[in-house]
Amino acid sequence: MTPEVGSVDEQLEMTFCGAQFEAGAIPSLRRAGFPELFPRDMTFIAPFELRALFDLTGVPTGYWNPTVFNPNLQSSVSLNKGLLVWDQIGMWDVYPDRVGNLATSRLTILGNGFYGLDNIRLQLDGQSVVGTNLEVITDEKLRVDFDLAGQPQGEWALVADFADGSQDLLSEAVRVETPLLRIVDYSPRKGGNTGQVRVLIQGDYLRDGVVAKLRRGADEITGGEHGLTRDGLVATFNPDMAAPGAWDLVLANGQVPGDEAVRAGGFTVEAGVAAQPWIRIVGEAMVRTGQPAFYRVVMGNRSNVDALVVPVTHGLPEDVAWSLKLPQGNPPVVQYNSVRSKVKDGKRAILLPVTRLPANQQSVEYQLTLQVPDDDGNPMTNRFIQFGAVLEK
Repeated sequence: MTPEVGSVDEQLEMTFCGAQFEAGAIPSLRRAGFPELFPRDMTFIAPFELRALFDLTGVPTGYWNPTVFNPNLQSSVSLNKGLLVWDQIGMWDVYPDRVGNLATSRLTILGNGFYGLDNIRLQLDGQSVVGTNLEVITDEKLRVDFDLAGQPQGEWALVADFADGSQDLLSEAVRVETPLLRIVDYSPRKGGNTGQVRVLIQGDYLRDGVVAKLRRGADEITGGEHGLTRDGLVATFNPDMAAPGAWDLVLANGQVPGDEAVRAGGFTVEAGVAAQPWIRIVGEAMVRTGQPAFYRVVMGNRSNVDALVVPVTHGLPEDVAWSLKLPQGNPPVVQYNSVRSKVKDGKRAILLPVTRLPANQQSVEYQLTLQVPDDDGNPMTNRFIQFGAVLEK
């Protein structure tokens, strides 16, 4: 739905996007304790798009829930807090609202009247940091950079100066702090001492240059192959011959001396068990010809060390079309350019070299799609597919 913000006394044209809208669908704005607001004019564009003109004259400020009602189906769908009705030019939200004072941070600010903005700044106790690289995306949304390196910690106000001489202030809008590391969660929490174990660590202020370690007294095992993903920091430990027992999980920040996050006794080193990979295929063996059949392939590893370079082979009849949807990862456990297909004696073999199966039953999944040819022209014909998978241990 667009836009997300409207002004009191505005004639606001809104676009509703969804699915299965009827030609007689009725859009509205709803809010508990107030009369439902219907549009002055409405246009049915397609089953997935409606446009409506709302008169916001005298409408109370705050969040409203855009709703579409299908009269024939007697059903409605509503977007909670989808529209904010605002009564003045200015700012009403900023994210992130918590940033570090070591480098430049880019903020997204929501409000109204940004096409008339002159400049924007952060302010604390008489100090100001003027925003740079200002990007006004719409009249209600902008992005801007603030160089906060070396700035004091505290709750900074956000000040917007407009070309008409007006000003808006959002007090205590952004908390600036020294970005100390913090471990929030991680998995797995144990691993064997005869191989590698890859650990995903989630926390605050993870960045390039942060190193993960296992520490026990004076002994340290530094993680290798560090990588930042959307899910957190990935580190690979090789506790080969390390003493079994509880070890501290440590994050060390090379940019700030002494900045460490420690989860005391948070990782257990166990006696290593040889890799024990397994595989399962979920789906029906009897499929309809000419129609795609989808199979969920699940792999795992019962060991407490990662299984490395695990060849997987799928076997199926030569005339069955196939495709794969492989899992995403950093790095990926299977790459599309490494998949191979071979045919011999009417049988097809699909070869997938799986680079790593994580320890401790962390599953890896991908999708295999098969389609049996419709040789007799009858779309109701079913056929039994004899196929499977071989996983080399």
